Amino acid sequence: MFRQVASASCLAFVLCGTVNLAGQELFEEASDSFARQIDHVYKAGLDYLAKSQNERGCWADNNYGAEPGVVGLSTLALLARGDDPDFGPYRVTVKRALDFILSRQDKSTGYIGSS
Repeated sequence: MFRQVASASCLAFVLCGTVNLAGQELFEEASDSFARQIDHVYKAGLDYLAKSQNERGCWADNNYGAEPGVVGLSTLALLARGDDPDFGPYRVTVKRALDFILSRQDKSTGYIGSS
């Protein structure tokens, strides 16, 4: 009985594994002007973040810009582009932000900020 169940399971696995599954095709515009506009706006936002960051590594324009969570979200926008502390045009901005976040870590608990 066990052999029959095992054999049937293997057969089902092989048959299902050989079926090509077709997913939804990617949406593409006839012209890529929309994608260029999005890239332009995205780059403008990253440029703003890079220019408005202070030497400490935070964005202290208001009460929240020096909070580690806000700095982390801004850093995520830079990381999503593919930059990191060692690579990319925003590497200095990323490094400063990460250094700021780590400087806010509580040495005894490991928590960052007031969490």
